[in-house]
Amino acid sequence: MDGRKSTISWSFVRRRTARGVCGALLLVTGLFAGVASATAEENGAAQWPLGVQTIAAALLPPPGGTEYFDYTLFYSAYELTNSNGGKLVPNFHLDIVGKASRLDHTWNVALDGINFTSGVILPGDYQNVRIGNASTDTVGFNFLYLTPLYVTYASGPWHLLFGPSVFIPLGPYDVHRLANPTNNYFSFNQELAVTYLPSPRLDVSAETTITVNGTNPATNYHSGADINTDFGINYVAFPSVPKLQLGVGGFLAKQFQDDTVTGNRVGDGFRLEQFGIGPQVVYYF
Repeated sequence: MDGRKSTISWSFVRRRTARGVCGALLLVTGLFAGVASATAEENGAAQWPLGVQTIAAALLPPPGGTEYFDYTLFYSAYELTNSNGGKLVPNFHLDIVGKASRLDHTWNVALDGINFTSGVILPGDYQNVRIGNASTDTVGFNFLYLTPLYVTYASGPWHLLFGPSVFIPLGPYDVHRLANPTNNYFSFNQELAVTYLPSPRLDVSAETTITVNGTNPATNYHSGADINTDFGINYVAFPSVPKLQLGVGGFLAKQFQDDTVTGNRVGDGFRLEQFGIGPQVVYYF
């Protein structure tokens, strides 16, 4: 059992508020190219959302500051195929509308450019899944994402971020449904990010995450660990509109452990391997 998903459209909105009101809007549209082999994770749902950390990935609130981030995701997949490109299931279609709220607070302690931040994210979504003549609609919270301590460092134009986190499953889970709001297992995640700001007009960012998954107690399914890198380059192309940036963003994800059920490998491992890239527009309100 192996497979892959192809994406037909993807857009993402991020709002950010801190002390006053400011914000950023990011739109990514078009066809993601080169989406390749396997959908890792049980039912093809990865814990970490791919391709969302493409702007200012290593920037968090200043010491003593608290910031709220809001994310909205629209995602469609129209195909689930095997390693040879053939259809794994007939008449497959997936639509997701997701929403996530994030709160970060940076403690009023600094050590030679090193800051410490605690964060929490609460996402939820609506999913419509169709396989053959069967379909399921579901809505609910996905998980609680806790980062007890981000460590960030700034030196000139360079900004670095490091932080371990845990996914705590939320929401109802039914093994007989085609889709569930939650994956129903704990995961541990490590974030590593860098942002390079050589001038007010240029933002070059990348974030790598390593996710180690637990086992779903309802199915004994264990999803293999994976690594993902999001990247983005954004530039103020028109100096007369300094709040507008044009750029490119994307991600590269690869699973490096097999999926297993009660210790037995699922098919050839059902490993995730995806690449996505597309234009993006950023506007700071």
